[in-house]
Amino acid sequence: MLASLTDQHFLEAVRRAPAPVSRAEIAQETGLSKPAVSSAASRLLERGVIEQVGTRGGRRGGVATLLQVRAGHGHSLAVAVQPDAIRLVARDLVGSTLVSAVTELEDGAVREEVRSTVQRGVDDVERRVGTPLRAVAVSLAAPVDARTDRVVELERAAFRAGHLDLHRDLQVENLGRLVVDNDVSWATLAEHRGGAARGVEDFVYVYCGAGIGAALFLDGRLHRGRGGLGGEIGYLRASPTQDLTEAIAAIGTRSVDGYGLDVAAVDRLFMEPDRGDDARVVVDLVAAAVVSLTIVVNPSAILLAGPWARHAKLRAGLESSVRAHCLDHPTVSLASFDPLRGASDAAHHLACQQAGLPVSEDAA
Repeated sequence: MLASLTDQHFLEAVRRAPAPVSRAEIAQETGLSKPAVSSAASRLLERGVIEQVGTRGGRRGGVATLLQVRAGHGHSLAVAVQPDAIRLVARDLVGSTLVSAVTELEDGAVREEVRSTVQRGVDDVERRVGTPLRAVAVSLAAPVDARTDRVVELERAAFRAGHLDLHRDLQVENLGRLVVDNDVSWATLAEHRGGAARGVEDFVYVYCGAGIGAALFLDGRLHRGRGGLGGEIGYLRASPTQDLTEAIAAIGTRSVDGYGLDVAAVDRLFMEPDRGDDARVVVDLVAAAVVSLTIVVNPSAILLAGPWARHAKLRAGLESSVRAHCLDHPTVSLASFDPLRGASDAAHHLACQQAGLPVSEDAA
């Protein structure tokens, strides 16, 4: 463990340096002893992560060997498949971004169009990077069974075109590792590592968009449920004949694609003064679902995220309901929705594992 931490500090110092750097400069930058720096350099040179790129005259007449990260050692790739676009980011093995790309999706895109767009995006990034691909992490706007990395097919889904089986369909040469998860799960992990839930070990992350979902982060880890369906609050009963999503859709916000919500319509509902009664119905429906979930799991915090979560009426109504009805009410705060960041951190961690390299806890 000590060697791994030393190697990580060494790599971070090399990455931050604006030019090739000597062992002595790394020791000065990191505070590590010269023997520790020398040992780390030997390990990383042997693994091919860094390389020697020349020498420089020392202050006392000696010659210092200069080191830099070896660009060809490999990279990681993260892919986020969302209803509006496909987003990709590739990082080298010390965490620096090499390429990022966004391809917008047409409204009403079918599954094969989404799959082919993902494949073209991956192919383009791989051509631009040109180093071995060690790991890929994919975010899908669909429930995923963590035991198999496969989408859980549901009869009612807000983005059926994004239900991809990338283990079968994605063509990538010499791929070291592929992992797939739900977008809300990835966004939750990102918030725990470096966002609004950093250091919080029990919280509920609620997403409000074309679909309504939640992630349960309990006792320091995600609770996905037996088959990957934990936290799917959009399917909670709002009445004997409707679930939460259907009840909100019935207030003039139904997606043209069928099951799911039209985000722009929900936005208008909150912003137009004459829709105040409808807005209150939506707030009450979401609050009832979140309060029920909160009473069951007793979290420290509720994070609210997604395209229409930013509306002050929703947050205020949710806070009021939580305080009024929860036995041990948690804090309520806004959070970002960045599944690509969560997936990218995981891909980077897996890529380093594949290469036998250390990785910092913030990127794990």
